[in-house]
Amino acid sequence: MDWGKFAEAICSDVGKLFIGSLKSYKEAAEKDAKSFLDDSKNDVEDWTIKLTEGKLAKEDYEVLINGKADVVKMLYLKQKGIGKIQTEVFIKGLIDIIISSAFKLIP
Repeated sequence: MDWGKFAEAICSDVGKLFIGSLKSYKEAAEKDAKSFLDDSKNDVEDWTIKLTEGKLAKEDYEVLINGKADVVKMLYLKQKGIGKIQTEVFIKGLIDIIISSAFKLIP
């Protein structure tokens, strides 16, 4: 697994969540996703590798990744003044994108 490509694809997909009136937050969302992935790299990369090798069940992977939602800091989005509801949507979207991206790697 190429961590750089995996993280880049996730950040790109996160930007797609911010359309319409939220489009101005796209860059901040991508920065926050990258920051989260950088901060969580060891765990997320390890779990994703174990998932693709069949050493971790999909359900367990989902639980582990969902547990990381509490550490999403969203510094850039908060600086832009994004509201609480949009913040929650971003976190859920980010977690869902990580999970779906990892599931695509399963042979």
